[in-house]
Amino acid sequence: MTLMKRFDRAWCRSIAGLALTGALLTGGHALGQQAKAPPEVTASAVFVVNADTGRVLYQKNPDKVFRTLSITKLVTAYVLMQRLGGELADQVTITQADLVPGSTAGLRKGDVWSLEDLLYGMLLVSGNDAALAIADYTGRKILADSGLPIISAANMAEAGQKVVAAVAAAS
Repeated sequence: MTLMKRFDRAWCRSIAGLALTGALLTGGHALGQQAKAPPEVTASAVFVVNADTGRVLYQKNPDKVFRTLSITKLVTAYVLMQRLGGELADQVTITQADLVPGSTAGLRKGDVWSLEDLLYGMLLVSGNDAALAIADYTGRKILADSGLPIISAANMAEAGQKVVAAVAAAS
């Protein structure tokens, strides 16, 4: 082996050793950078899991029991994604019927929102108004694609009243 090749190998080992030492001394962070503190978590409980490995990455009050709320919103999101997942750019006009009390995404009658934005409003702020707009739009679209008639709540109520009147007349 020539003297130049020995020098090159020794030089490479020295540089690699310095790089490794620097990495160990800085905790794996680039030189001159400080490790960032994790963001402040204001939720009363959190549980973060690596979906690939199942390893728990972060937890706060993991044993605290909570009531399952908004399960209907999760099912609405599931149906939307299963049936219309490729159509999230579809535009939905908000009606008065969508504006219900409770948790809200701040929608107003006449607003036009994409399904994607409504999905965020439903899941991130638990907006009942966004959930109702998504459910109505998705249901109508599924019915239209199936060829079944779209029955409004008013028509259902009218049909129900006729059944009640028929049963009362027969008694």
